[in-house]
Amino acid sequence: MRRIMKFWCAALALAFAMPAQAQWSDDPKENTQLLDKNYWNVETLPTSDGGFYMLTVSPDGSINRVTPILHYFDKDGIAQWDNPVKCEIDSTMTWTKVMSHLYVDRDDNAIVIGQSLCEKERENYTIWKIDKTGKQLWGEAGVDPHDGNCPTDQFNAAIRVTQMEAGNYIFVWMGDETVLQNISNDGKLQWGEGKRIAAGAYPHVVDAGDGDILLVYESSGLNVRRIDFDGNTIWDVKAFGGQLNPQIPSWTYVHVYPVDDPKGRGVLISYYGFVGDEFYPYISYVKADGTHAFPDADAGLRICYSENWGMSPSLAYDKTNKAIYAIFQERAPGSQFTQRFVVQKISEGGELLWGNEGKELIPLKERTTGYEAVAMGPDGNVLFGFMENVGQGIAANDPIHIKAAYMKPNGDFIWDEEIKSICAFGDTKTKGGTKYNLTILPYANEQWICIWEDCRVDGSMDGVMFGQNLYRDGSMGPDKPDIPDDTTAVEDLRTVASALRVMPNPVRKEARIAYTALQEEDVRIDLMAQNGMKVLNVYNGRMQAGENTVTWQRPALLTPGMYLLQLTAGDKVTVAKVLLQ
Repeated sequence: MRRIMKFWCAALALAFAMPAQAQWSDDPKENTQLLDKNYWNVETLPTSDGGFYMLTVSPDGSINRVTPILHYFDKDGIAQWDNPVKCEIDSTMTWTKVMSHLYVDRDDNAIVIGQSLCEKERENYTIWKIDKTGKQLWGEAGVDPHDGNCPTDQFNAAIRVTQMEAGNYIFVWMGDETVLQNISNDGKLQWGEGKRIAAGAYPHVVDAGDGDILLVYESSGLNVRRIDFDGNTIWDVKAFGGQLNPQIPSWTYVHVYPVDDPKGRGVLISYYGFVGDEFYPYISYVKADGTHAFPDADAGLRICYSENWGMSPSLAYDKTNKAIYAIFQERAPGSQFTQRFVVQKISEGGELLWGNEGKELIPLKERTTGYEAVAMGPDGNVLFGFMENVGQGIAANDPIHIKAAYMKPNGDFIWDEEIKSICAFGDTKTKGGTKYNLTILPYANEQWICIWEDCRVDGSMDGVMFGQNLYRDGSMGPDKPDIPDDTTAVEDLRTVASALRVMPNPVRKEARIAYTALQEEDVRIDLMAQNGMKVLNVYNGRMQAGENTVTWQRPALLTPGMYLLQLTAGDKVTVAKVLLQ
């Protein structure tokens, strides 16, 4: 009897120790630990059912041998494999330049890429295809994109991949030249050792449709090249002709987002550009036919005109309403640690819809911030996430909280508390909780999933992966709330449509001033200095109900700078900021 009692006590203890089937926490001071130890170079990508893959790398028996390891979780944050899939690779000393990469194809298979040394100081890649059951579809040895040869390049780096409409995959990486490889759906090499083309550094690749690809690369700025199936260049345009950061590899801060347009698929690109010693957030949009969507073409579109310096923005594209959302960090000039976060909404034509300075998410003050992310929600609403130091200064071991804001298309906050802590572990008394690398997965199953590296487990600088789900009412946890459908978005869009708009903005020579009148009325538009003094009259006349557009030729002698455009209709006054260059 005593042995039976001991057995049941042990069984109950084990049952209570096991994680519940719905693992998400509803407490921002707890969250959900996803992995049991720290790994290097973690990448996370979603599957179509709301689950996600997580690719990690870790020493395997020796620090000189680094192995890619793939994990798979469902929408509740529960690991689906008893053991993660270890991709065996001979990786002598490649831990000094870890070059793994994760991609998820249309069938929810993970494409895992690992790098090793085939000879002293000469790198090569191996590629695996793994499905959601953990089966290695291209075999345990994977596929060698170099066709069994050790590349003669001085280095091979920054590999990227896209799946084509026919189901094959195009891989691209930077060697002495840009190298492209075509691998069939079943893992067969189509281009021998690969095709080589003369292009710049740190390439990105996007399926352009019709068997073509778009190649985005650094070359005295940024270029976009359309290439056909045979490797021939169809067009090559300069996406940004300004100065990038010459001290940092562009793959760390240039991000590429595919965008479908009526003529095929183009690309949005986010980065930060320099004007002298000052740096600002920029985006470019090159359409499928090689034309620029934004008015200043290869000058790029600067998306904030505050007095601060701005970093590379993270973007989300609203396909339904044809709008681009951005979040980026700003720093006070001359102060590395006086920082804030700003969000911006941009039209497909390059109009800054939330003003020339965007909307401030958290104020400018001395402390560190970083690792921002943005994801669309239902009905054009948008979620912004970021990390903020909540300690007393800028120490590396100060506590970091993860926060989020959910906003309407007109920029209004949706949650009553406006900014919500989704991870509040660590405070100024207990310390702990340094965090890195925030990812927000796309909205699915009525929730977002936020994932990050968290140093709370052992207090070291090497973090363990944690996660947290988040519903659109701001709640968290395993129990999905009964949330009513979003119905305010249509009204918000009407409000935006009736606002005063200036296109393009900034203005160089000519601008179109758009205003939607609710009824026929007399309208006066004046250009004002920031101190409220009138500079000149732009328009004085009668407008019809509906959309009205005024074309304004900017006087050449007007001093460049920030102004206010003031529209008066009856007792209603509408003001918009306008920057003259």
